[in-house]
Amino acid sequence: MKKTIILIIAIISALMILCSCECSHEQCTTASCTESSVCLKCEAVVSQALGHNWEDATCVTPKTCSVCSITDGVALGHKWKDATCTDAKVCNVCSLVEGEPLGHTWQDATCTMPKTCSVCSITEGEENGHVWEEATCTKPETCSVCEKETRSPLGHSWKEATCTTAKKCSRCNTTSGSALGHSWKEATCTTAKKCSRCNTTSGSALGHSWKEATCTTAKTCAVCGTTSGKALNHKWEEATCYSAKKCSRCNKTEGAKLEHEWKNYVCQICGRSNTIELNKTTKLQVALADSSNSIKIILPSMVSYYEIQDADGKVIDSHSILALDNDTYPLFRDLEPGEYLIYFKFYMKLETKMVMVNIGGSYSYQYRTVGSGPKYEGGCLIIVE
Repeated sequence: MKKTIILIIAIISALMILCSCECSHEQCTTASCTESSVCLKCEAVVSQALGHNWEDATCVTPKTCSVCSITDGVALGHKWKDATCTDAKVCNVCSLVEGEPLGHTWQDATCTMPKTCSVCSITEGEENGHVWEEATCTKPETCSVCEKETRSPLGHSWKEATCTTAKKCSRCNTTSGSALGHSWKEATCTTAKKCSRCNTTSGSALGHSWKEATCTTAKTCAVCGTTSGKALNHKWEEATCYSAKKCSRCNKTEGAKLEHEWKNYVCQICGRSNTIELNKTTKLQVALADSSNSIKIILPSMVSYYEIQDADGKVIDSHSILALDNDTYPLFRDLEPGEYLIYFKFYMKLETKMVMVNIGGSYSYQYRTVGSGPKYEGGCLIIVE
């Protein structure tokens, strides 16, 4: 780009010279690295700028013009070669030396190596040589300085352990482990404890530990299983409405409990009543046995509503009902075993009126409600077994 500009200036100058009168150019400026020589009279360019005469950058100076001293860029900087044990740090470019040699870092001589510099590996003197210790049963021949091993350990010459003595080396008297101890075969009902290794005995026979006879098993030793005598056999109690046939000795049951035989809401077998009688003022607390039939209630008046709760007060059933005085009303069937609270809202006996009604040419009697008595509540606890 720079050369192009200079060429254009030169062409323009030549044209000016050709198109103007000749000038002697007696008074001109001096050309420099960046400026041309110009005639002060006619302003014609007499000579072009000289251009820089560059000297290459060094480690400490940037690229520099030897004519005008202008610089370009920065100094290269030293490229050091690190100091060694014997030579100081030196620049690979300009050979400038800085500092001192590091000096050797000596490591002491060993059994196998002379004194050695850990940096440059130069050596000095001789190795020390090994100091050997004789092999034993457990340790090979070993240098006491560097612990280098040569030759294998001798190994123990063992005499095997017994029930009462540990294993022992006949060479160095070292023992290993402990005595084996007796390997006892436990005493039985008829034999004493005995060592299976050396046949030593200890104590005496245990004797039988008898477990008494039951309904199904004879008297038996709990240790060895030996039996004596015979089983007792079951002692049965007959089934009832509440339990199956049962052995009074072992409580084993057989079959199923008897079904209630209800007549007028009373079991003919066990005499249990299956009826709750409510009065107008009392909250009853009675216990009834469960049966497959419905538990029923004798209502003292016209009942408008009943509600069944469990023992925690949670409602499990409710219903609006109507029944005449002293009617028997089934409440529920087949409740799960547990406790249930039953609450009733009922009215005293309603006042009624008998009315003759003609229906299709014949007469019939109807009862109509004309009023009601005071409202009462009653309840009971049902225990289903």
